Amino acid sequence: MTGSSGGGHPPPRCPAEREVPLPVAVRRVTTTLSALGLRAQLVDAGPGHDPSAWWCGLRGEADAAPLACGMGKGGRDEARAGALFEAVEHYLTGSAGFAPEAVALAAPADVAAGPLRDDVCGALLAPMGGHRMACARYRAIGGPKLGRDVLSGGGLSGGGLSGSDPRAGLSGVGRSGGILGGGDMNGAGLDRAGLNGLGGGGVLVPLFLSAPWYVEAGAASLRELVGDRCDYADLMRYSCNSGSAIGVTVAEALLHALNETIERDALSLLLVRVFLGGPGFRPRLIDPETLPDKPARAYAVARELTGSPVYLLDITSDLGVPTMLAYTLPTSRHPHRRGTGTSLSPSHAAWRALTELVQTTLGERLPADTHRDPAAPAAHPELYACARFDLAQALRDAHVVPFRGDVTADGAPGDQLRTVVAVLAARGLTAYGRTVHALASGVTVVHVFVPGLERFMLVTDGNLVIPGRRGRAAALSAPENVSLPRL
Repeated sequence: MTGSSGGGHPPPRCPAEREVPLPVAVRRVTTTLSALGLRAQLVDAGPGHDPSAWWCGLRGEADAAPLACGMGKGGRDEARAGALFEAVEHYLTGSAGFAPEAVALAAPADVAAGPLRDDVCGALLAPMGGHRMACARYRAIGGPKLGRDVLSGGGLSGGGLSGSDPRAGLSGVGRSGGILGGGDMNGAGLDRAGLNGLGGGGVLVPLFLSAPWYVEAGAASLRELVGDRCDYADLMRYSCNSGSAIGVTVAEALLHALNETIERDALSLLLVRVFLGGPGFRPRLIDPETLPDKPARAYAVARELTGSPVYLLDITSDLGVPTMLAYTLPTSRHPHRRGTGTSLSPSHAAWRALTELVQTTLGERLPADTHRDPAAPAAHPELYACARFDLAQALRDAHVVPFRGDVTADGAPGDQLRTVVAVLAARGLTAYGRTVHALASGVTVVHVFVPGLERFMLVTDGNLVIPGRRGRAAALSAPENVSLPRL
């Protein structure tokens, strides 16, 4: 249905993407912090605004600087809780949560011969010889069915999937470089929770793809600890934490992780079509006057905070999962700002995109905020245009459309997870997942990887990357012949 302009029409219901009520979720993450020996510093980044954003930094008793931080967006309570959860996610997926005993070493060429053959990194891994690289074991999500425990949010009672104390593996090397046991990098946690595995042991995915910190100089001792002497100089540009997510159940975490992976793919395809695909592409620009009440409120706040025209684009890809981009143009004084959102509910996708734009803008007021200059692709004009992400010309040619939502994209996280996995499978894409950590509180961190989905959006951070197979197909489908960048 099309939302009305001028109010009076009830907004579409947002899907139940939280497994439990917000106060219960906050109690669980607070219990997690206590078990980890951490205290949270919370900062309201936008007092007086609704929606707004909060910042959270985590410290140990003797730590002056945060060990991890995160931001949350939305209404006041939602944003505060989101900041707590994201900070915990970043802590558990960082060096403090590294579990060397769960690492498997594999030859890059062998890894490239598996599911990664459909990924852009496969071409870099295949010719590599010499040392083996650290990998984590993933299981296919789905198969003939998704397990009942996942769909109901179960499988996390007692000691959690790992069955161990969340701080059991902390070593004496200090918390900043400590090793947090209780993780389940081999995928068994997903399997016990009811996800069908693949073969006898799943597939190996290089750790660098999900952990940018692992390839940095500061992690050299951890790489040495597991016997990883691989040269990551040419690979680290493709490293990102896309696909990592936290939740109070496995299903909730997996849903958020897959939605983020689809979101990054859609953004990457937009970049390709606008800047590498030649003329003729017209993005879909949503008429803000047709937004339902909740996204309309977020749109007004985003416009107020940025002091710029805000553009909301429907960038849903061929996968068909609603994905939105909230965007402001770059200026001589400031790079572009953006927020993205993906959900089976178009209204919720728009809300997430607009509130992320609010979060991005408010985050610039924080002392630690830094803007990355996309200088790396400067020697490659096509990639530099992608990095700068100036949509001015594309917006002039945009096709203005009314917002179209629905009132049926509702359901528990497990139900939505089933739908998203089926959507990917229909396109010949397999989603793989692993439990990074599952704590006694029920808080669970996962990572998902879908070979073939694009991560070309890394170019906007200044990384010298090129599109994968999906991106190249999108570029080559342009009305005119194009010249794709070569590295």
